[in-house]
Amino acid sequence: MSEGREASYDRFTCPHCDAELNPGRGPIIQMRGELEAPCFSVTTDVFVSSGLGVYEGLTATGVVLREGAKIEFSCPQCGASFSQSGQDELAQVRMRDSAGRAFLVSFNKRFGKRSTFVIDPDKRQVERQFGDDAASYRADLDKALNFFGS
Repeated sequence: MSEGREASYDRFTCPHCDAELNPGRGPIIQMRGELEAPCFSVTTDVFVSSGLGVYEGLTATGVVLREGAKIEFSCPQCGASFSQSGQDELAQVRMRDSAGRAFLVSFNKRFGKRSTFVIDPDKRQVERQFGDDAASYRADLDKALNFFGS
């Protein structure tokens, strides 16, 4: 007889108001996403997997994301932007792992690109990276970490 256990996911929060983005350490992170074009803009809920390196997501019915679309992510509670200082292409949230350790998680804003970085905020260095496109974002991320950390 096997024991039933719920999966435990990392806890993701807003870096501004500390609102939980995946309540109960669930498998889904909720954010707000803003898409802009010359003649319109749309804001919608965006749901992504809380699994690091898992690139799946959903938006509201009728919102179709095309390859390369840039999404400006923000907190669904306080509305603050998740854009990372000095990094036009990256957003950032806080994460606490199952052992209670605190990290920052940076991820790209381009639909179809795959890059995620787990950053130790005390050491100001990337601990882990995920995604086929991580290398194309890594040099700029390292520059920003060195600039603000040293």
